[in-house]
Amino acid sequence: MYIPKIAYIRKTILSKYFIFKDDFEFAPIECKKIFSKKGFQFLLETPRILQAPKTFLDKEIISKINKTKKIISDNREIKEPQFLFEFILIPSG
Repeated sequence: MYIPKIAYIRKTILSKYFIFKDDFEFAPIECKKIFSKKGFQFLLETPRILQAPKTFLDKEIISKINKTKKIISDNREIKEPQFLFEFILIPSG
């Protein structure tokens, strides 16, 4: 029972979008709507940071992400909001 449960949890987490800066500053994102244009252009509406896996993101950044209305990225570079310029967006799947 243990291995299937862990596999399910990992699959669920890894199927999310991630913001990524370095080996310790990353987090999976849950959002209500995702609009994808050509290539790697994305608009994520009402993004929220998931509780797992453990992230070392600054609590202020987590709070700002959870309050923002949208994340816009183009070719993995985050264009909006400005406080995420140092991060990239890794699409799911």
